[in-house]
Amino acid sequence: MKVQDPISLSYVETPSLERQVGTISAYGPDCAGCSGHLGGGFDASDGSYIYNDPTYGNIRIVAGDPQYPYGTIVKISGTKAGDFNAIVLDRGGNIGIGRRFLFDLLFSTEAEAAAFGTSYDVTVDVLRFGY
Repeated sequence: MKVQDPISLSYVETPSLERQVGTISAYGPDCAGCSGHLGGGFDASDGSYIYNDPTYGNIRIVAGDPQYPYGTIVKISGTKAGDFNAIVLDRGGNIGIGRRFLFDLLFSTEAEAAAFGTSYDVTVDVLRFGY
C-alpha cells in the first residue's frame, strides 16, 4: 500500500545520532478515546498528520518513547509508506524501546491507519533530539 500525501514532504539528510531497528504501528486522531490533541501540543483533530519544521520542512508526525523529547526528528526507512522524516509530537502506551512498537505513525484517520497496519524491520535514525 502506498499512502498518497496531499502535501509534498521534504527530505533533509543529516547524520544519524542513534539507530534502532524494529516495528512501527499506525494510529489516527479519531481512534477510540482519542481527542486529536497530541501530547506535544499539536492539534490533529482535523486530520492533520504533517508538521512543518523550520529545518526539516513538511514531515510526518509520530508518537515516540519518552526518552525522545517532543521535537525529536527521526528518519524512518523501510515502511509500507516509503521512507520519510518524522517528528515526535505524541506518546503511546505500547510505544518505545523494549516495547511492542518503536514508533506509532499518525494518519488522517483511524481507517487509514488500519489500512497501513504494521511495518516490520523498519530502520529509525535519530537526526535531532528535541527542538
